[in-house]
Amino acid sequence: MRLMDANVIVYTFTGKPKKNNVNPQALKNKENAKNIIKRLINGDETVYMTSIQVSEAMNMTEKLIGIENSLRVQDFMLNNPSIKIIEITHQDMLDAHIISEKYKENKIGFNDAIAYIGMMKSGCTEIYTFDKHFNIFNEIKCVN
Repeated sequence: MRLMDANVIVYTFTGKPKKNNVNPQALKNKENAKNIIKRLINGDETVYMTSIQVSEAMNMTEKLIGIENSLRVQDFMLNNPSIKIIEITHQDMLDAHIISEKYKENKIGFNDAIAYIGMMKSGCTEIYTFDKHFNIFNEIKCVN
């Protein structure tokens, strides 16, 4: 089972990079993200997202593509049967805070710690992400 990080949504649904600022890795990430989303649309795969990652993705897409376009992305995330949402509790947040403190040198922020907690809750062993710092956790494998 795989968890999908918010950055997959952001790479897929935000605009093309400006011609004078084309980063080859960003273009590759965008293409990989689109392929993940196509599999979800076709029902070929199921992924998990925490409620925090859903909110993070919605917030980022609102800022980058505006509320009107973001509403379509929200509908996709909330109503696609291929995306299962993991509810995050207060205790999960407390646990994430501890992880953030423990791994602050590795730049594991609160939302990434929440993703890790969600993975442990749901039995996910892989994560779709473009954040390399998830490699600090031996129990999970980053897939991009």
